[in-house]
Amino acid sequence: MTVREGRLVLRFAARPGQPYRLLSAPDLVNGPWEEAAVLPPSPVAQTNEVSDPLPAGADRRFYRVVSP
Repeated sequence: MTVREGRLVLRFAARPGQPYRLLSAPDLVNGPWEEAAVLPPSPVAQTNEVSDPLPAGADRRFYRVVSP
């Protein structure tokens, strides 16, 4: 993860044929978890890169990548 121009940039290895969703929440335990990005399946293994704007005034934000 890095921060670039006010956005969190997350990179992760993706398996072929697997869709992914990036979820974000202001609180790790209580959420609420919201969808920040949807990545469709790719026919080959690859490194996915997604970005999400950092909310103004937030001191922290949590992210997780999920796949069905």
